Amino acid sequence: MRLDPKDNSFTSDSVYQSLAVTPSHVLTASSRGTFYRLPKGGQKWQKLPEPKLKENYVAQPWHARWEGTGWRHFGSALGSITVDPSNPRRWFFTDWYAIYRSEDAGMSWNLSMDYVESTVIQCIVPGGGNMVHLGMADNGYFRSLDGGVRYANAKVNSNMKCIAVDPSNRRRLFAVGDPGNGSWFANTLYASEDAGGTWTRPAAKGLPDMSKLRANTLAIDPVRPNTLRLGVSGKISEGGGVYESTDGGANFRAVNDGLPPDLAPFRSDIWGVGRQLAVLDLNGKTVWLLASHDTWQVYLATDGTWKELKGASGKPNDVISHKGKFWLATGGGLDSFDPANEAWAKAFAKPAYRLAAARNRVVIGHDNGVLLSIDDGKTWRELGQNLPNRHRPIPAIIEHRLVVGTGGSGVFWRDIPR
Repeated sequence: MRLDPKDNSFTSDSVYQSLAVTPSHVLTASSRGTFYRLPKGGQKWQKLPEPKLKENYVAQPWHARWEGTGWRHFGSALGSITVDPSNPRRWFFTDWYAIYRSEDAGMSWNLSMDYVESTVIQCIVPGGGNMVHLGMADNGYFRSLDGGVRYANAKVNSNMKCIAVDPSNRRRLFAVGDPGNGSWFANTLYASEDAGGTWTRPAAKGLPDMSKLRANTLAIDPVRPNTLRLGVSGKISEGGGVYESTDGGANFRAVNDGLPPDLAPFRSDIWGVGRQLAVLDLNGKTVWLLASHDTWQVYLATDGTWKELKGASGKPNDVISHKGKFWLATGGGLDSFDPANEAWAKAFAKPAYRLAAARNRVVIGHDNGVLLSIDDGKTWRELGQNLPNRHRPIPAIIEHRLVVGTGGSGVFWRDIPR
C-alpha cells in the first residue's frame, strides 16, 4: 500500500507492504522501519516508540549500523514481518539489506544475519582450469581456484561489473568497475597480469570524462595482442560509444565510424544487463558486435566501420562469441549470427537474459532458472529447479562444472550432466 501515490521511493513512511498477526495484535511497518500495531478488536493503529538497536555482524560492528546521523539502513525497504508462533514477543523482519530480530515485541532489535548476507552477482568468467573470476556488486572482485567452491576477495573495489580474460594469455585480465569508493556505477578500467591476484589501473588516456560517463562492458581482441574495446555510455556526439586501446589500456581512441551521432548504445547503470560487446576471430580477421539493450539495435564491424545488423528477435540482454558465431540473449529468445555467411538462426524461442558457452555446451539464464544444451542449442533441459533466487541467473561453464550467480542469494555450482 502506498499512502502517497507521488512517493516512488523504496524507503518511505508512505509505503506499507507487510502484515503479521500475533494473538493480541496485527502488525505493520513502513518501508522505512516505522512499526505500528492494531490491538485485537481495535480501530486505531498505535505507533511503536523508537527502538534500541544493536547492529553487529559476526561479533563486529556492522558497516551500515545506525549511529544517529546519515541514512538509517534499519528497516529500509522493509518487506516482511514474522512472529514466532511459540513466542509472540519474538519478531523478525527482512529489509533491503538484512534480517532483524526482536525478543521484546519491537522495543529493541538485533541484527541477525551472520553468514547469510549475500549480494548481487554481476559477472562470472572462466579463467582456465578450475579458476573462476567473479564480479559482485558491493563487494567487488573475487576469484576461486577450485571451480567455484571457495572464493577469495582481492580487495580491488566495491562494484566489479565486467571482466574479460585475454584468450592469448589467461593470466591477463581487464575489468571495469567503480573507482574504489563504493559507488554503484562502473567508470574505471582495471588490469591484472597474474590472473586476478593483483590489479592496476591503466592510464586509459583518450577516454572522455568518465566522472560523467560510465563503462559497463569490454571485450579483448583475439587476433591483435594488447587490444581491447570499451563501451562508454552517452551519445556518440557527446563522448559515448566504442573506444579501442592497442597498448593494454594505456591509450584509447574512439572507433565509432558508422554509428549515428545521436546514438547512445551503452547502458549507464550497472544493474540487470550483461555484456554489450563481443568479438571473434574470423579466419585471422577481427569481427566485432555491439548489442544495445537501450536502443534494441545491433551493429557489426568487419572492416573498421559499424553497420546496423537487422534480424535480432528482441531487446539484447547479453552477447558472447562461440564457435565462430555471435550468440545473443534477447527478449525474444536466443539468437545466433554467423558473420561468415551473414545468417541468423534461432536456438530458443522464449526470453533469455544471460549466456555461457564452451565446447558443445550452451547455457541460458532465463526468467526462472537455467537451461542447458549439450548439442550447441539444438535441444535443451532445465537445470534450475533447485536453484535459490532463480530469476535471471548468470551462468558460467568451468571445465565440466556449471557455476551460477544469482541476484542476491550467492553463487552455486553443480556438475554438468552428460
